[in-house]
Amino acid sequence: ILDESVGPDGLKQVPLSNVKRLFRSKYNMDLSETVLGYPKISALLEDPWFADICSVLLRGNRYVVVPHDSPLVAAPAPEEIPAPLMA
Repeated sequence: ILDESVGPDGLKQVPLSNVKRLFRSKYNMDLSETVLGYPKISALLEDPWFADICSVLLRGNRYVVVPHDSPLVAAPAPEEIPAPLMA
């Protein structure tokens, strides 16, 4: 799913809210996080078992799923970069 989805910045990403719909479209079956023991899809995708597959990140005002090796994983969001210290 991630290989087929590119965001406006040209990087692979899928809005978290679209994951279940895209899974259903691609595999013709439902993805049920509760059957797998998770309360939310984000909790499932943030499990250590998925650490080498994907990460869930907040981008702007929405959560996206990105490949584990995405440059977005290593780069802090602009609002997370500390302001320079004044001398």
